[in-house]
Amino acid sequence: MSALALGRRMIEGWNDGRLEAVFATFDENIVVRTDPSWPERVWFGRDPAKRFWHSVREAMGPTRVSVEEEHDLGDRALWRIRQPVSSASGVQSTFSWSFLLAARAGRVIMVEFFIDDEALRAELGIGPRPRRQTSSATPG
Repeated sequence: MSALALGRRMIEGWNDGRLEAVFATFDENIVVRTDPSWPERVWFGRDPAKRFWHSVREAMGPTRVSVEEEHDLGDRALWRIRQPVSSASGVQSTFSWSFLLAARAGRVIMVEFFIDDEALRAELGIGPRPRRQTSSATPG
């Protein structure tokens, strides 16, 4: 299975609340690297990666994510995700983040998360992210 197909399966599993479907894509020796702003930066192995996913689900709530962008890079794939956040405190917000997935032999071997992905996009040869259009009313 390609990196793109594996990532789509992970997103679908997350959105359907089926974390076991996400975990089924993991290689035994998966590496998860979080954004530099996160307290724990690297998780090695399937069980630590599963704990990471469960902790994110607990912190962010069971919300569905939407794909803003998707890039097939051969044995890697990049997504820009938009996620509504429903915390236990009742605070609601939305934010965007990216993840780069690497695959080998039909399994996910690495996932890297980025809140600011501009340097990564340049490194991968993907142009800058399109700016969101905002509408404004003008007097007529």
